[in-house]
Amino acid sequence: MRGLAPVMLAIGLAMLAQSASAAPACIAGFRAAAEQALVDFAADADVSIASTQMAAVLDEVADKACAKAAELGITVPDGVAAKIIDEYFTAVLANRRPPAVGGIVSEVMEGRQGLVRRDARNFGSLKVDCATSIADPRVWIGNQELGVCGDTFLADAGAISVQVKSGAATTCAMPVDVRPRKAAVCGCDPAVGLALTCQ
Repeated sequence: MRGLAPVMLAIGLAMLAQSASAAPACIAGFRAAAEQALVDFAADADVSIASTQMAAVLDEVADKACAKAAELGITVPDGVAAKIIDEYFTAVLANRRPPAVGGIVSEVMEGRQGLVRRDARNFGSLKVDCATSIADPRVWIGNQELGVCGDTFLADAGAISVQVKSGAATTCAMPVDVRPRKAAVCGCDPAVGLALTCQ
């Protein structure tokens, strides 16, 4: 039995090394799947993503799912990323505080529900409507063109810079205060002025 101890130790260390090397691969692969799932969700829901927090959400989803898979001794099943993303962002789109990512992961991967903790992040939604006189109006949030007038954007709660551009010309621009779990609607009409009118 004593002669087996070094062998068992070597096997154990090899398994740990294999697990450690697999974790980054799991996280990278699952992160890519979660990102694609978010793209698909946004397309199906007809919304644009205007949140700097989404990268952190996707990172946490990948970390928690791969940790849960390692805990259960399984590979992450197909479709898990889409289920987690759908549950989380369905709540965001409905202007509710979503469940914590870890809780969703446990529910999806183990089929069990515990106490429902809520995610600490705050999102809101923003829709920009424009006067028909504006030719090819494009909506910029921050320094990125993210959609067109009439689109709905999921955004971080707080003040965000919103512009409507027609070609190189800025037709409307102002900071908009997106309130947590609220839907803001802003209008752009050059006849009224440069500022957006929001409610």
